[in-house]
Amino acid sequence: LRFSSVEEAQQFAACVARAGVIEIDGLPLPILAPLDLLRAKLRAAADAARRRSKRLLDLADAQGLVEDHPELLAGLAPDERTILEQLRP
Repeated sequence: LRFSSVEEAQQFAACVARAGVIEIDGLPLPILAPLDLLRAKLRAAADAARRRSKRLLDLADAQGLVEDHPELLAGLAPDERTILEQLRP
């Protein structure tokens, strides 16, 4: 893995530490915590270097997570909420 900053590497390490584990066919599989997944989707949606179609898919995924788990909104920073508001009519 490559990180653009020490802060990004630390954020990744924290996400891994919070990850849950499920078993599939006897193999442990780490799963991001829902808030970490939401934040990752929002970062990807805001990344201007990515194709617009990919950013829109990430934004839709983030919106779906919030619709399924509205309690996640409380954990978002104001700038993260602003990204989500791009979907409002």
